[in-house]
Amino acid sequence: MRITHPTGRANFSIVHLDGYQVAFSYETPIGFAIASRPWVLRDNEWGPTTGKHLNNLDERKINRLPGDEFLKALVDVVDEYRAGTDAEYCRVGCEEVTT
Repeated sequence: MRITHPTGRANFSIVHLDGYQVAFSYETPIGFAIASRPWVLRDNEWGPTTGKHLNNLDERKINRLPGDEFLKALVDVVDEYRAGTDAEYCRVGCEEVTT
């Protein structure tokens, strides 16, 4: 496991695990990605700082999920990734994002 801070500040971090990443704004998970696939992000339910963190991951503001859907998808993806499959990741539409 490795932790990076893309903006150089402790309030935005990415935890790099074996094959996937989870991004946090402060202590809240705001995005995840498996391998080199696009980020799946949650809607900004907070304010401008978290919005900047989300935009740092993907400025297009597409493929963002409401908080409850995002958390379920994150748990499902981590569970399925650990089990050796990424079927749930595909369910949230990431493979459709090509631009």
